[in-house]
Amino acid sequence: MSAPTGVPSPSHRSVEGSVAIVTGGGTGLGAATASVLARAGARVVINGRREEKLAETAARIREEGGEVTPCPGDVSRPEDVRDLVERAVKEYGGVDVLVNNAGIHAHFRPAHEVPIDEFDHYLAINLRGPFLATKAVIPHLLARGGGSIVNVASMAGVVGLKYTVSYGAAKGGLV
Repeated sequence: MSAPTGVPSPSHRSVEGSVAIVTGGGTGLGAATASVLARAGARVVINGRREEKLAETAARIREEGGEVTPCPGDVSRPEDVRDLVERAVKEYGGVDVLVNNAGIHAHFRPAHEVPIDEFDHYLAINLRGPFLATKAVIPHLLARGGGSIVNVASMAGVVGLKYTVSYGAAKGGLV
């Protein structure tokens, strides 16, 4: 199926000149995503809880010639998410792309041994965080005529994996 007239197909869309927010952008998949976006010409704001990891990733992206702004914070905290989006708008004039990548991985244990506060923590980071970021960024996407939101989930959100009730529930909610 082809795209409607005047609308580029997904394979032909460019992020050059766009503004992207990548949560969990200091390490792993988030850092790699931020780097790819920056190399493609996006101005990127990376978020994470560990300032030193954000600084290392930002330095690496700048060495590659990319434009990046680190913004430390916790996606489970509404005020941190608000600050993140405001930082992107202040630094670069808006937001075009949100990559909800921040997440924590499973502690493997039987469901009946999972402490309630641990279960709540998984939901806060892996499910509430993407909701808060999406909620905060949508008005800015609409103001620019649209944009993209990418939620990084897991197969654990689709199929049950042994000893991952907290992680699976959160990722299942995200899916």
